[in-house]
Amino acid sequence: MPSAPQIEARDFYKNMPSLNHETGDIWHNLPGFGLPNKVTVTGIVISPACDLSQKKTETATVIPIIPVSEYLYSKAFYGEVWNEVFNRLKPYGAEEHPPADRFSHPPIHLFEHALKSIEGDKKQIAFHARLTEYKKYIEYTQAPLNERSIDRPSVELILSEKRYGEILKKIFCNSFKSDIHFFPAYGSLSNFAAIPSHSVALFRYVYSIPLEILDAAQCSRDEWWSEDCKRMSLTAPMIEHFDACPLKVSTLKDDFLSDMISRYLGMFMRLGSRDFTTTSLDNFIKEIKEL
Repeated sequence: MPSAPQIEARDFYKNMPSLNHETGDIWHNLPGFGLPNKVTVTGIVISPACDLSQKKTETATVIPIIPVSEYLYSKAFYGEVWNEVFNRLKPYGAEEHPPADRFSHPPIHLFEHALKSIEGDKKQIAFHARLTEYKKYIEYTQAPLNERSIDRPSVELILSEKRYGEILKKIFCNSFKSDIHFFPAYGSLSNFAAIPSHSVALFRYVYSIPLEILDAAQCSRDEWWSEDCKRMSLTAPMIEHFDACPLKVSTLKDDFLSDMISRYLGMFMRLGSRDFTTTSLDNFIKEIKEL
């Protein structure tokens, strides 16, 4: 049997996006609103094609895209880091002092206690290094954006080289989490590259932008943008969040676009139900044991 053709990053993106609005348009310089810890983000339009072409909508629905290197330091990843060291921290109070939820860090005193307890233990040198790096990770992610060090703590050191590689591969294959979608890097590190570095779309951070703003951006330039913002301040107040002129750089090709949208819809269309309480689960376990 002939082997399947190898897929490359260039297969994902159109080199010449249309001047008309299309589903799958990729824009740079969109506001991040501080949610994914980015001042500006790349974004992909997911509004239905018919709504855009027939002007049935005055807004474009956008999913923000951030580099994987940023995602690893976002709240969405805190739980993954904690899960990797939880068992090793049990002797030092991990069960009594866990994070408030999967988007929070454990208290810093837990690490101070653990580090003090294993200080000088030659058998714990590697674990001591992991905990020290985890403590730096917490301090780094809790610092204001403008005060963060250029040198980031190593997520690989915290997780281990093997586990770090496993998680990255799952991200690349869209099998890590249902609320993110991978975009391979394509193009040099410039303002005109479709996706300058390996990135993920954040399904839970979707928002809408008035098409008036994107229409103006199509005809504007950086040196004109401040005047355009003043002109649209009354009709499109959201313009105050656009510090730079948005730039359409590419459009995601149809087969990859349909895959992303089906995953996005699948995440939100599941109805789900309330979870059992901890007490109920404990009772179920007791009943099974009694049998």
